Amino acid sequence: MREEPEIVKILRKEEMLREKHENQEREKKFLSKSDTHDINHGECKEKGLKKNKGFDRKHIDLFETAVDPIIILDKNGLFIDINQQGIKLLGYSKEELVGKHFAEVGILTEESMNKTIENFAKRMNGENIPIYEIEVVSKNGEIIPAEINANAIYENGEIIGDLVILRDIRQRKNAEYMLRESEERYRTLFNNAADGIIILDIYGQIQSLNKRFEEETGYNLEELIGKEFVTSGLLDKENATKFSEYIKKLLSNTEIISFEIECINRDGKKIPYEVRAAPIKRGDKIVEIQAIFRDLRERRKVEEQLVRSEKKFRNIFDATSDLLLYVDIEGNVLDVNKTVLETLNLKKDEIIGKKFYELKDLFFPDHVKECFKDNCFKSMRKYEGELVTKWGMKRRFLFVNDFIHENGEIKCILIKGRDITEQQKAWEEIVKSEEKYRILAETSADGVFTTDVLGRLTYVNPALEKILGRRKSQILATLFRNYLSRESVYLFQQTFIEARRTGKKIENVELEVVHSDGYVIPIEVNVAPLKKDDRFVGIECTVRDITERKKVERELRKSEQLKTEFMNIAAHELKSPITPIKGYLELILSDKDASSRIKKWAKISLRNAKRLLRLVNDILDVSRLDTDTMRFNMEKIDPVELLNDVVEDMRPGAEKKNLQFIVEIPRDLPYVVGDKIRLSQVLKNLLINAIKFTENGYIAVRARSEEGYLLISVEDTGIGISRDEFKKIFTKFYQAYTGDDRRSEGAGLGLFICREIVKKHGGDILVESEVGKGSVFTVKLPV
Repeated sequence: MREEPEIVKILRKEEMLREKHENQEREKKFLSKSDTHDINHGECKEKGLKKNKGFDRKHIDLFETAVDPIIILDKNGLFIDINQQGIKLLGYSKEELVGKHFAEVGILTEESMNKTIENFAKRMNGENIPIYEIEVVSKNGEIIPAEINANAIYENGEIIGDLVILRDIRQRKNAEYMLRESEERYRTLFNNAADGIIILDIYGQIQSLNKRFEEETGYNLEELIGKEFVTSGLLDKENATKFSEYIKKLLSNTEIISFEIECINRDGKKIPYEVRAAPIKRGDKIVEIQAIFRDLRERRKVEEQLVRSEKKFRNIFDATSDLLLYVDIEGNVLDVNKTVLETLNLKKDEIIGKKFYELKDLFFPDHVKECFKDNCFKSMRKYEGELVTKWGMKRRFLFVNDFIHENGEIKCILIKGRDITEQQKAWEEIVKSEEKYRILAETSADGVFTTDVLGRLTYVNPALEKILGRRKSQILATLFRNYLSRESVYLFQQTFIEARRTGKKIENVELEVVHSDGYVIPIEVNVAPLKKDDRFVGIECTVRDITERKKVERELRKSEQLKTEFMNIAAHELKSPITPIKGYLELILSDKDASSRIKKWAKISLRNAKRLLRLVNDILDVSRLDTDTMRFNMEKIDPVELLNDVVEDMRPGAEKKNLQFIVEIPRDLPYVVGDKIRLSQVLKNLLINAIKFTENGYIAVRARSEEGYLLISVEDTGIGISRDEFKKIFTKFYQAYTGDDRRSEGAGLGLFICREIVKKHGGDILVESEVGKGSVFTVKLPV
């Protein structure tokens, strides 16, 4: 029998590998019937092999019916033949390929071309090249991944060509890609899982574990892989036994199981876990076990907190002074607090499970019982009832029902009972008191009204009706400001806002209301905020008609004006003759020919003339201050220079009475703006008073700068002033001491003039004094 041609052997081998089961019978049949032939290169005209007398029709059928594309090249790389699958894959016709070099057709990518040329050359030199992958380019430009199984064709021991079998591996590549994607997704989920996961083989050896388990236990995969989980150090003896028993149960029942164990981390601390173990199968066989470890530490903490919270709730439940009962929707008592038991002198077993409204004859009103019977208790939110306590006393309670829902349905009711016996009594007293005050308001000569938060009248008494000239029905629910004059509306609004903001009473606010007949009535109001549960709800006002008072004030102002005018005229009239009298008396004293007796009389007269002139000047100053006609020459003043001049002028007076004169004036005092003559007048007046009322000790002048003010103090160790007279001494014509034995002169105008002058400079005069120890007057001027 002749030897089978080489091409047929290669084709059959590939076909058998590709479709072993499908073509097994065909292959056996072919082998039993076919003759073996040599291939004479170039003899087979039908398939492009000339003079191939051994490549008969059967071999050609096998070539054409092969599942994979087959290409036959000569030893120079020229196409000799290609089967139908090859034409279908590449998209070229046989005529477009036969006789052309495989590198010239463009059926391979650049990288694949280089690899194919290199491997073709090796095969032509007799080397065996294993199967490798390339990328084929079809006629329409599609790049197709393929696998090449190429074998050299021999004739009489000489290589005459190459048999190339292509296998389209697109489906396999897609499957591999999807498998990689699936594995990547699984690995991502595995490592990013919120719970710890370990994979064990069926012998309990650790195969893999995720990052979460590593973080929780402190061990990594390299330390644990291949070790038995129960002997890895993660479990103590008790938990290892427990784990082994559950895994045996899993392997025998092949069902998912859950159980709790404790693992020991690297630091020796125990971690409670809930383990959910599941088998991993291949077919019906368990190959691995997946165990998910859920850390129970947080859950245990929550459970402990719940236990503590329940105890705390129980303590609060029992400690509250209100009656508390849990009942179901049929009225059966589920639980009560200690207050119920103590108040009603009951034991818990006497009340639990019983109808709460049947426990005592006077426990709750009859209509409550009827509501439960008719299942209309939902309408019972608040109600009052009386209970008989263990002391035999009747007490009144306010009961409130709180409904506890579950899935939108009422499941039980919390009944809260608060003892309102004392509150009821207090309320009755309040009603009586309110009635009493209402009578007072109704009979008051002053107007009284209240408003809501918007200023609308909610109550008015008869006196206010009379003031406004309107009936109650006309003014209730209207704005009070509607009855004010235009000039008073803004002031009332500001007063209203201030009372609301501060929560304080505001007194003596003068307004004007317009009577219904059109004339204006001056009123004085006191405003107080009304509050309910610390919340502003309006104002309460008293209104006094001050028409008569305004008339009296106008008369007083008129009288004061006449008095001022009289004083002004009198002062001018007195000053006119005093000036020449003073001049002639000074001439007599300077006359050498005048006798000593005449000079003595002239000296006394001159002293009294000067006193009268000072009084006249003071009266003129008061008049100018009252009429605001006093002129001030304001300029920048050096206080050091001013004080030195004043001290120099006043020092002789102090030394004449043998008083110590203390001066403390810093050189760096800030400048002030003022009238130098008037400020000098103030300081000299204070020093004159200090010298006048001091017999022993000292007079001190001190100055300092403090918080934007210049403070000049005049201190003495004289008779002092009582605290009750601090404000009075700055009024006109007031003298602290008016006894018959008083030694000092004056009309009581000096301090009034001093304070008014200082006020015109934006300052003030402060006084500190103690009777018998002396006084300190401080002039405060802005720098």
